[in-house]
Amino acid sequence: VGPFRHQSRDRERSVTLDTSLFLRGKRIPVCVPFKQSPHLLLPVQTVTVNVGQTARLTCFVHNLGDYQVAWMNKGTNAVLSMGETVISKDTRVSVQREQRSTWILTIKNVTLLDHGHYTCNINTQPPTSIEGFLNVAEPPVLEDGDEEEWVMEGMSAYLSCKARGTPPPTYKWIREDYNTIRINESTFVSNWVGRNLTLTHANHRSAGGYLCIASNGFPPSVSKRVLLHVYFAPMVRGPGMEVRSRIGQSVSLTCLYAGHPSPTVSWVRENEFGVQQLTEEYFTVTPQDGQPPYT
Repeated sequence: VGPFRHQSRDRERSVTLDTSLFLRGKRIPVCVPFKQSPHLLLPVQTVTVNVGQTARLTCFVHNLGDYQVAWMNKGTNAVLSMGETVISKDTRVSVQREQRSTWILTIKNVTLLDHGHYTCNINTQPPTSIEGFLNVAEPPVLEDGDEEEWVMEGMSAYLSCKARGTPPPTYKWIREDYNTIRINESTFVSNWVGRNLTLTHANHRSAGGYLCIASNGFPPSVSKRVLLHVYFAPMVRGPGMEVRSRIGQSVSLTCLYAGHPSPTVSWVRENEFGVQQLTEEYFTVTPQDGQPPYT
């Protein structure tokens, strides 16, 4: 009898049988379905959280079968979990399996020590693994509080600011009144970048509040206030004018002055009768705004 061949309609799964093998007493090969090995579908994403928050690393596994999924801290080589059982003694660590193929490693109240690489592993031979990264950020924290600085006019003022954070923060200085910052006699800027701010040959216009703002891309930013006092000799403007009046009328003479510390004010009258210092009943002191801060 010649060979009899039968082909299924599905060309991709065609099976050919030779009936002559039966007549010859030969063993017929058996077609065994192929069993797929487990594999990882997607890479573990990089996760960024602030200190104190909860981090979740996700691993997607296909065709796991009888194999086990384990999470490991690559930096310390510590096995954190095996299957759905937590191996780590750290009570902040937990593992959850969702929708059969999703494995989630959860770390609560993360610290900077948790920063680093983590691997999702399958105990095949050889082992199958995929790596993810936990980025732990720390918003800036100032290491000192608000300050006051005193300097004589003509000397240099040195303002400093320091904060810790991960990644390291950057610093920017601005004036509290949003005026320009006088770096020296010829340089004026709206802001200054750097941890330290030096004001060369400070004068009365250098006095005021300065804000140091520290930021590293992870809110909130923090700021420190430095109040700069500049000692300078009294400055006087006015009266510088002639005022005419009839007998019995009232007149007003204005004198603007500035100084730090605040100077003592007095008026002197000079005429054909000599020089006479007036008492306070003849004048009043009224604060005014201006540059320098005339009063």
